Amino acid sequence: MDTPALLPTEPILNNYFAIQMQPRENPIIAVEALCVTAKMMGILFRRVEVLDTIQIGMRPFLRVRSDLDRHPLVLDQLLVATGRGYVAHLDGKFVVQFPSTVHGGRRANFSATDMHLTPRGLPQMYRGPKIKHWERQFQS
Repeated sequence: MDTPALLPTEPILNNYFAIQMQPRENPIIAVEALCVTAKMMGILFRRVEVLDTIQIGMRPFLRVRSDLDRHPLVLDQLLVATGRGYVAHLDGKFVVQFPSTVHGGRRANFSATDMHLTPRGLPQMYRGPKIKHWERQFQS
């Protein structure tokens, strides 16, 4: 009896978070910063889907979902290395963490409803550093 061929499964994108964008920055640059930082830390993931941009305290944040399980570690490193704030799921709730230059690096609760809203516009999918040739999507 023949066994059916196993199909590669798509990762489950169940981790929602947001990355602060720099002034006049294209969203792809924020995604690239996320992927490069994760790769440097040895934390690999397959996909990141850009949902939309949200405003928090007059600052744009790129709302994404991914299969990146250890996103708080990567986001903390992004905060230190590039001064990007973030929204992440920590200790059972979403929190927004601002860089030290904004509100003194304050941390506050953030609405889970806002993080799980239906995307405005068309979501865009990017490969993570676990996928071969992931760097090519960021070349101009």
